[in-house]
Amino acid sequence: MENATNSKVLFDTAVRQLRPIYGPDEAEAIAFLIVEKTTRQNRTQILASTPVNLRVTESFERALNRVARHEPVQYVLGEAYFFGLSFYVNPSVLIPRPETEMLVDEGMRHVATLDHPKIVDACTGSGCIAIALRHHLPQAHVTGVDVSDEALQVARFNAQRLQTPVHWAKLNVLTEQLPGPIDLLVSNPPYIPASEKEQMAENVTRYEPGLALFVPDRDPLVFYRALAAHAREHLTTAGRLVTEVHEKLAGQVATLYTETGLSDVQVKKDLAGKDRMVTARSA
Repeated sequence: MENATNSKVLFDTAVRQLRPIYGPDEAEAIAFLIVEKTTRQNRTQILASTPVNLRVTESFERALNRVARHEPVQYVLGEAYFFGLSFYVNPSVLIPRPETEMLVDEGMRHVATLDHPKIVDACTGSGCIAIALRHHLPQAHVTGVDVSDEALQVARFNAQRLQTPVHWAKLNVLTEQLPGPIDLLVSNPPYIPASEKEQMAENVTRYEPGLALFVPDRDPLVFYRALAAHAREHLTTAGRLVTEVHEKLAGQVATLYTETGLSDVQVKKDLAGKDRMVTARSA
Protein backbone atom coordinates (compact mmCIF):
# COMPACT_ATOMS: atom_id res chain seq x y z
CA MET A 1 0.00 0.00 0.00
CA GLU A 2 3.04 2.33 0.27
CA ASN A 3 2.77 3.07 -3.45
CA ALA A 4 -0.97 3.84 -3.42
CA THR A 5 -1.14 7.51 -4.33
CA ASN A 6 -4.63 7.84 -5.78
CA SER A 7 -8.18 6.83 -4.99
CA LYS A 8 -8.55 4.45 -7.94
CA VAL A 9 -5.66 2.37 -6.59
CA LEU A 10 -7.41 2.26 -3.21
CA PHE A 11 -10.68 1.21 -4.85
CA ASP A 12 -9.02 -1.57 -6.87
CA THR A 13 -7.23 -2.79 -3.76
CA ALA A 14 -10.49 -2.95 -1.81
CA VAL A 15 -12.34 -4.80 -4.58
CA ARG A 16 -9.54 -7.33 -4.89
CA GLN A 17 -9.49 -7.99 -1.14
CA LEU A 18 -13.26 -8.08 -0.65
CA ARG A 19 -14.33 -10.04 -3.74
CA PRO A 20 -13.58 -13.49 -2.23
CA ILE A 21 -15.63 -12.57 0.86
CA TYR A 22 -18.64 -10.72 -0.57
CA GLY A 23 -18.71 -11.57 -4.29
CA PRO A 24 -17.98 -9.16 -7.16
CA ASP A 25 -21.04 -6.87 -7.05
CA GLU A 26 -21.18 -6.37 -3.29
CA ALA A 27 -17.39 -6.01 -3.11
CA GLU A 28 -17.52 -3.11 -5.57
CA ALA A 29 -20.38 -1.43 -3.71
CA ILE A 30 -18.56 -1.73 -0.37
CA ALA A 31 -15.28 -0.58 -1.92
CA PHE A 32 -16.92 2.59 -3.20
CA LEU A 33 -18.39 3.28 0.25
CA ILE A 34 -15.03 2.89 1.97
CA VAL A 35 -13.10 5.01 -0.53
CA GLU A 36 -15.78 7.71 -0.71
CA LYS A 37 -15.87 8.03 3.07
CA THR A 38 -12.12 7.94 3.73
CA THR A 39 -11.05 10.16 0.80
CA ARG A 40 -14.13 12.43 0.76
CA GLN A 41 -14.20 11.98 -3.01
CA ASN A 42 -17.17 11.12 -5.23
CA ARG A 43 -17.20 8.21 -7.66
CA THR A 44 -16.19 10.34 -10.62
CA GLN A 45 -13.12 11.54 -8.73
CA ILE A 46 -12.27 8.01 -7.65
CA LEU A 47 -12.45 6.61 -11.17
CA ALA A 48 -10.36 9.56 -12.39
CA SER A 49 -7.52 8.44 -10.08
CA THR A 50 -7.54 11.58 -7.94
CA PRO A 51 -4.43 11.78 -5.71
CA VAL A 52 -4.65 11.03 -1.98
CA ASN A 53 -2.19 11.64 0.86
CA LEU A 54 -0.64 9.17 3.28
CA ARG A 55 -3.07 9.99 6.10
CA VAL A 56 -6.02 9.14 3.88
CA THR A 57 -4.34 5.92 2.81
CA GLU A 58 -3.85 4.87 6.43
CA SER A 59 -7.49 5.63 7.26
CA PHE A 60 -8.56 3.58 4.24
CA GLU A 61 -6.39 0.63 5.31
CA ARG A 62 -7.90 0.58 8.80
CA ALA A 63 -11.45 0.60 7.45
CA LEU A 64 -10.73 -2.05 4.81
CA ASN A 65 -9.11 -4.39 7.32
CA ARG A 66 -12.18 -4.21 9.56
CA VAL A 67 -14.59 -4.90 6.71
CA ALA A 68 -12.40 -7.78 5.53
CA ARG A 69 -12.96 -9.34 8.98
CA HIS A 70 -16.72 -9.35 8.25
CA GLU A 71 -17.53 -6.25 10.28
CA PRO A 72 -20.42 -4.47 8.54
CA VAL A 73 -19.21 -1.51 6.52
CA GLN A 74 -21.99 0.64 8.01
CA TYR A 75 -20.56 0.14 11.51
CA VAL A 76 -17.01 0.72 10.29
CA LEU A 77 -17.98 4.00 8.62
CA GLY A 78 -20.60 4.91 11.23
CA GLU A 79 -23.20 5.63 8.58
CA ALA A 80 -26.18 3.99 6.91
CA TYR A 81 -28.70 5.45 4.49
CA PHE A 82 -32.45 5.05 4.96
CA PHE A 83 -35.25 6.78 3.10
CA GLY A 84 -32.83 9.33 1.65
CA LEU A 85 -31.36 10.25 5.04
CA SER A 86 -27.96 9.50 6.55
CA PHE A 87 -28.07 7.79 9.96
CA TYR A 88 -25.31 7.15 12.45
CA VAL A 89 -25.19 3.47 13.44
CA ASN A 90 -23.11 1.38 15.81
CA PRO A 91 -23.41 -2.20 17.15
CA SER A 92 -26.10 -1.08 19.63
CA VAL A 93 -28.63 -0.86 16.79
CA LEU A 94 -29.61 -2.78 13.70
CA ILE A 95 -28.40 -1.50 10.36
CA PRO A 96 -31.41 -0.06 8.50
CA ARG A 97 -32.46 -2.25 5.56
CA PRO A 98 -33.97 -1.02 2.28
CA GLU A 99 -37.03 -3.26 2.69
CA THR A 100 -37.91 -1.51 5.94
CA GLU A 101 -38.56 1.67 3.95
CA MET A 102 -41.89 0.02 3.06
CA LEU A 103 -43.11 0.76 6.57
CA VAL A 104 -42.46 4.47 6.15
CA ASP A 105 -44.20 4.58 2.76
CA GLU A 106 -47.19 2.68 4.11
CA GLY A 107 -47.40 4.72 7.29
CA MET A 108 -47.28 8.04 5.47
CA ARG A 109 -50.02 6.90 3.12
CA HIS A 110 -52.40 6.36 6.01
CA VAL A 111 -51.79 9.50 8.07
CA ALA A 112 -50.67 12.14 5.55
CA THR A 113 -54.11 13.76 5.47
CA LEU A 114 -54.43 14.06 9.26
CA ASP A 115 -53.77 17.46 10.82
CA HIS A 116 -51.66 16.26 13.74
CA PRO A 117 -51.28 12.47 13.58
CA LYS A 118 -49.91 10.71 16.62
CA ILE A 119 -47.33 8.10 15.60
CA VAL A 120 -45.52 5.54 17.75
CA ASP A 121 -42.50 3.57 16.48
CA ALA A 122 -42.06 0.52 18.72
CA CYS A 123 -38.59 -1.08 18.94
CA THR A 124 -37.17 2.04 17.31
CA GLY A 125 -33.47 1.09 17.36
CA SER A 126 -31.51 3.74 15.44
CA GLY A 127 -34.70 5.77 15.15
CA CYS A 128 -34.65 5.55 11.36
CA ILE A 129 -38.40 4.84 10.97
CA ALA A 130 -39.52 7.44 13.50
CA ILE A 131 -37.18 10.11 12.14
CA ALA A 132 -38.04 9.42 8.48
CA LEU A 133 -41.76 9.69 9.29
CA ARG A 134 -41.32 12.92 11.23
CA HIS A 135 -39.02 14.34 8.54
CA HIS A 136 -41.68 13.84 5.87
CA LEU A 137 -44.67 14.59 8.12
CA PRO A 138 -43.72 17.77 9.97
CA GLN A 139 -47.26 18.07 11.33
CA ALA A 140 -46.98 14.71 13.13
CA HIS A 141 -46.21 14.02 16.77
CA VAL A 142 -43.84 11.04 16.71
CA THR A 143 -42.67 8.92 19.63
CA GLY A 144 -39.96 6.27 19.37
CA VAL A 145 -39.69 3.66 22.11
CA ASP A 146 -37.10 0.99 22.83
CA VAL A 147 -36.02 -1.15 25.76
CA SER A 148 -32.33 -0.43 25.13
CA ASP A 149 -30.70 2.67 26.62
CA GLU A 150 -27.86 2.35 24.11
CA ALA A 151 -30.26 2.25 21.16
CA LEU A 152 -32.13 5.29 22.43
CA GLN A 153 -28.85 7.17 22.73
CA VAL A 154 -28.20 6.50 19.04
CA ALA A 155 -31.76 7.48 18.11
CA ARG A 156 -31.50 10.77 20.01
CA PHE A 157 -28.20 11.55 18.33
CA ASN A 158 -29.70 10.89 14.89
CA ALA A 159 -32.69 13.11 15.60
CA GLN A 160 -30.39 15.93 16.70
CA ARG A 161 -28.03 15.70 13.73
CA LEU A 162 -30.97 15.55 11.31
CA GLN A 163 -32.76 18.35 13.18
CA THR A 164 -35.92 16.26 13.40
CA PRO A 165 -37.86 16.53 16.69
CA VAL A 166 -39.01 13.14 17.97
CA HIS A 167 -39.99 12.17 21.52
CA TRP A 168 -38.03 9.18 22.83
CA ALA A 169 -38.95 6.87 25.69
CA LYS A 170 -37.47 3.76 27.29
CA LEU A 171 -40.26 1.20 27.22
CA ASN A 172 -40.63 -2.57 26.97
CA VAL A 173 -43.50 -3.23 24.56
CA LEU A 174 -43.93 -6.74 25.98
CA THR A 175 -44.68 -5.57 29.51
CA GLU A 176 -45.51 -1.85 29.47
CA GLN A 177 -48.25 0.23 27.91
CA LEU A 178 -47.62 2.49 24.95
CA PRO A 179 -48.74 6.12 25.10
CA GLY A 180 -52.10 6.58 23.40
CA PRO A 181 -54.18 7.42 21.51
CA ILE A 182 -52.27 6.38 18.35
CA ASP A 183 -53.10 7.06 14.71
CA LEU A 184 -50.18 4.98 13.42
CA LEU A 185 -48.38 2.23 15.32
CA VAL A 186 -45.37 1.11 13.30
CA SER A 187 -42.76 -1.47 14.24
CA ASN A 188 -39.88 -3.55 12.96
CA PRO A 189 -39.63 -5.82 16.01
CA PRO A 190 -37.32 -8.79 16.61
CA TYR A 191 -38.73 -11.66 14.54
CA ILE A 192 -36.00 -14.16 13.60
CA PRO A 193 -36.36 -17.53 15.40
CA ALA A 194 -33.21 -18.31 17.38
CA SER A 195 -32.75 -21.58 15.49
CA GLU A 196 -32.07 -19.65 12.26
CA LYS A 197 -28.99 -17.95 13.67
CA GLU A 198 -26.63 -20.62 12.36
CA GLN A 199 -27.88 -20.05 8.80
CA MET A 200 -27.24 -16.31 8.85
CA ALA A 201 -24.22 -14.35 7.63
CA GLU A 202 -21.37 -13.83 10.07
CA ASN A 203 -21.42 -10.06 9.61
CA VAL A 204 -24.98 -10.07 11.01
CA THR A 205 -24.76 -12.60 13.84
CA ARG A 206 -21.33 -11.50 15.08
CA TYR A 207 -21.88 -7.76 15.07
CA GLU A 208 -25.57 -6.77 15.04
CA PRO A 209 -27.46 -6.80 18.37
CA GLY A 210 -29.15 -10.13 19.04
CA LEU A 211 -31.69 -8.37 21.26
CA ALA A 212 -33.09 -6.65 18.16
CA LEU A 213 -32.95 -9.72 15.93
CA PHE A 214 -33.97 -12.93 17.66
CA VAL A 215 -37.05 -14.38 19.33
CA PRO A 216 -37.54 -17.75 21.04
CA ASP A 217 -38.41 -20.67 18.76
CA ARG A 218 -41.23 -21.58 21.13
CA ASP A 219 -42.94 -18.21 20.60
CA PRO A 220 -41.75 -16.37 17.47
CA LEU A 221 -44.86 -14.16 17.43
CA VAL A 222 -44.32 -12.79 20.93
CA PHE A 223 -43.82 -9.20 19.76
CA TYR A 224 -46.74 -9.30 17.32
CA ARG A 225 -49.05 -10.53 20.05
CA ALA A 226 -48.02 -7.54 22.18
CA LEU A 227 -48.33 -5.10 19.26
CA ALA A 228 -51.80 -6.41 18.43
CA ALA A 229 -52.86 -5.85 22.04
CA HIS A 230 -51.45 -2.32 21.97
CA ALA A 231 -53.29 -1.69 18.71
CA ARG A 232 -56.59 -2.88 20.16
CA GLU A 233 -56.09 -0.67 23.20
CA HIS A 234 -54.70 2.52 21.67
CA LEU A 235 -55.44 2.86 17.96
CA THR A 236 -57.90 5.56 16.98
CA THR A 237 -60.96 4.68 14.91
CA ALA A 238 -59.08 5.00 11.64
CA GLY A 239 -55.72 4.05 13.16
CA ARG A 240 -53.31 1.62 11.52
CA LEU A 241 -50.85 -0.99 12.71
CA VAL A 242 -47.93 -1.42 10.28
CA THR A 243 -45.33 -4.12 11.02
CA GLU A 244 -42.37 -5.72 9.30
CA VAL A 245 -42.42 -9.52 9.47
CA HIS A 246 -40.39 -12.64 8.75
CA GLU A 247 -41.40 -13.86 5.29
CA LYS A 248 -42.16 -17.35 6.65
CA LEU A 249 -44.33 -16.03 9.47
CA ALA A 250 -46.41 -13.43 7.63
CA GLY A 251 -49.45 -15.69 7.39
CA GLN A 252 -49.31 -16.49 11.09
CA VAL A 253 -49.02 -12.81 11.98
CA ALA A 254 -52.01 -11.99 9.78
CA THR A 255 -54.06 -14.73 11.44
CA LEU A 256 -53.02 -13.47 14.88
CA TYR A 257 -54.14 -9.94 14.03
CA THR A 258 -57.48 -11.17 12.78
CA GLU A 259 -58.05 -13.36 15.83
CA THR A 260 -57.13 -10.42 18.07
CA GLY A 261 -60.04 -8.50 16.60
CA LEU A 262 -58.20 -6.19 14.21
CA SER A 263 -59.73 -5.62 10.78
CA ASP A 264 -58.63 -5.10 7.18
CA VAL A 265 -55.55 -7.28 7.75
CA GLN A 266 -53.24 -7.30 4.73
CA VAL A 267 -49.96 -9.03 3.88
CA LYS A 268 -47.72 -7.08 1.51
CA LYS A 269 -44.61 -8.11 -0.41
CA ASP A 270 -41.29 -6.32 -0.70
CA LEU A 271 -39.52 -5.60 -4.00
CA ALA A 272 -37.98 -9.07 -3.92
CA GLY A 273 -41.46 -10.62 -3.85
CA LYS A 274 -41.20 -11.79 -0.24
CA ASP A 275 -43.97 -11.32 2.32
CA ARG A 276 -42.49 -8.48 4.35
CA MET A 277 -45.24 -6.39 5.93
CA VAL A 278 -48.55 -7.01 7.66
CA THR A 279 -50.94 -4.12 8.26
CA ALA A 280 -54.21 -3.93 10.14
CA ARG A 281 -56.84 -1.43 11.18
CA SER A 282 -58.56 -1.01 14.50
CA ALA A 283 -61.87 -2.87 14.65
